[in-house]
Amino acid sequence: LPTPRFDDRLKEITFGAMEGKKLDELPPEQASARSSDHWNFKVADAESYADGAIRAAAWLNEQTGSSDTLLVFSHGGICRGLRHHLLGLPGEEAAGSPIPQGVVIEWSVDGQSVWSETVHQLS
Repeated sequence: LPTPRFDDRLKEITFGAMEGKKLDELPPEQASARSSDHWNFKVADAESYADGAIRAAAWLNEQTGSSDTLLVFSHGGICRGLRHHLLGLPGEEAAGSPIPQGVVIEWSVDGQSVWSETVHQLS
């Protein structure tokens, strides 16, 4: 097997002042802002889903043309960013898309550069 490569661009988005807290702990004005623009919302010293998508896209662009199969371990925020880029989901739709825990998400492309997604349950 090849040696694993680590890339900071695939780390989970940072939640700043909300790190380790629950969404219901957001002050009402921030909860309202998040509801109206989930994709771009962030608290102080945090990243939005859009910020994470930019990092993921930079990584993804370096993989273009690779004939290798890639196995990527990452978190929900980055998976949403990859969905945004690979599947063409609008940001708000990608931000609200569920990312199941304990699964493998496979993205594959056909000959026409159309991406599809398959979620594989682990047993």
